[in-house]
Parts: sequence; structure tokens; C-alpha cells
Amino acid sequence: MIGIFRHAKADKGPSEMERPLTIEGKKAAMEVAKKLNITWDIVIASPAERAQQTAWILGGKEPNINELLYVNSQPTEEHIIKLVNSLKLSFDKPCLIVTHEPIVHPLVRALGVDGSLPSIATSEGILLDGKTYQYIGK
Repeated sequence: MIGIFRHAKADKGPSEMERPLTIEGKKAAMEVAKKLNITWDIVIASPAERAQQTAWILGGKEPNINELLYVNSQPTEEHIIKLVNSLKLSFDKPCLIVTHEPIVHPLVRALGVDGSLPSIATSEGILLDGKTYQYIGK
């Protein structure tokens, strides 16, 4: 199983990469973690503080950082291919990925899901199990 989640709601910070979660964001992430009740073997997050904090809450452990999980515009197909190759994902170990809005849908599609996908708000995500997925909302 692979979980791909958008970070929780963030506050302003000294820089784009240093934006911490709001109290509301932390609460929402805790509610999602409780709803999921999954023990993640692998936790990966973007280098942005808000993604790392969300990964800690959802995953219960310090995330591994993958620089390719952060973009501030629509990622190119080449970027997504490079990202997928860097993640070395497998469906036999539960893996949590916490990233940003522009990455979620292209990454899910690159992992084999076709058709329309729901909009993903902060603290929301998609659980993948092979070619099928489950939307996880707040």
C-alpha cells in the first residue's frame, strides 16, 4: 500500500520552505492519522517544514526527505519519472508520501491509476493498492 498525501494547512513563515503547520492543520492531520490507523514502514516527505510535520503526524516517525517531492509549479513529466525512480516504491510495504498539491495527481497517475481523481485539499490523500485507489478526506 502506498499513501500519497498533501501536507496539512500551513501558516506563514520566514520563507516558503519554513512554513509550519497551523494549529488547525495539526488537528486535521491528527484526525486523518487516527482514521487511517496504519503503521507505515516507510515515511517520505518533501523538504518543506509543513510536509515534514504532516509526515511525522500521519506516519508516527521521522520522514526520509526527498527533494523531488517539492515543486512550486506544475511538474514536468521528466520530473515525475525522476521522482518515481528515486522513490523505489513497492506495494508490499506500507509507504507514506507527504508532498504538495502539484505533485499528488501526476504521481498517482505515474503509479498506474487512470481516470478522474478527486481534488486533494490539505491533509487529504489517496491510498493506492496496485491499480485501485481510495480517496481519504478530512
